[in-house]
Formats: sequence, structure tokens, C-alpha cells
Amino acid sequence: MKLLQKNIFHTIAKVLSKSKLLLLLFIFFFISCKSQELKYEDLKALNSTHIIKNDIVFELLAKLQLHEKLFSNKSDCIYLDFKKNKENDYTVSATHLTYLDSKILKHDSNKKLKGYINYSDKVIFLFGDIDEFLFMRNNIKIENVLKTSYKVDKNHPPVALHINFITYHIFNNKLTELNNQ
Repeated sequence: MKLLQKNIFHTIAKVLSKSKLLLLLFIFFFISCKSQELKYEDLKALNSTHIIKNDIVFELLAKLQLHEKLFSNKSDCIYLDFKKNKENDYTVSATHLTYLDSKILKHDSNKKLKGYINYSDKVIFLFGDIDEFLFMRNNIKIENVLKTSYKVDKNHPPVALHINFITYHIFNNKLTELNNQ
């Protein structure tokens, strides 16, 4: 198999070397192409786009961890969706997900990823109203880490995700858990 790959590579190299325009197009194509989807290891290696500024977020993450039995033991990501009601008043939907589930959830949603944080042994995805009261923005470009090649068609029917969201309320720097069903 390796011999076949070497032969194909050499044949392509010979053809491209004869035409400088084709060679330039070939080089441009490979330089401009990035990996379609990140692996979790690649995600963990990225720098965080935000820093947690307010201790209430650490408290939220600790309370979320208390409900770990509700989530898959394979969860390696945390999904946080903040909705700002008014000044210092937020509603937060939170859950633990696998990286694949995060991609599928993002695929089925029109919500825009606002950032991500490497925290402990998990990656936190930030959605919604992310402001300076809770987070400080780093000078790092947000990569499209939730890009997926997942398509819904007859060969790939929709995937049903059963996600347990826990809703929290932050008001005047106090965290309360709302009734979750």
C-alpha cells in the first residue's frame, strides 16, 4: 500500500512540475485548506478565549458538578448558555456533554459560540450574553471548534440527543438553582 501511495505521489509531483500554474494552484489549495474538524486533543491544546472573572461562575461550575449523575460519564465538555435579563441578572442553562454531542447540539442550533475555556479537565463552551461582569476576553481569535461534517439526509437521520440541562439564576452575585425537571 505504501508503494502505491509513493507512486501516486511521484506521478502527481511530475505532472505538477511540468506546469507551474498547476503547481501554484496545488500549493495554494493545500495551504488554504485546514482540517475540517478538530479532535478533542486539538481542542484542549487551544488557548482559552476568555478568563473567568467572577467567582460566581466557579460556584456555578461546582454546583453543576454536584449533579454529575445526570450526565454521561464520558462527558468532556461543559455547555453554558447565558441570558442577561438586566444588569447583574442572568439565567444560565448548563450541562455536561461529550465533544461530539456539543457539535451536534451546535449543528441543530442557531446560537453563536462566543468562546471557550480550558478549565480543569474539561472545555467550557460559552454561548449567549457573555460580558465583563462574568468573563474577561483574551486577545485570542475564536476558532470554529464546533464545526462538524454532520449532515441530515436519508443516510444520516437526525440524531436524538437526550440532554439534561440545569438552569441557574444569577442575581446580584448570588446563585440559585431553578426548578429543573
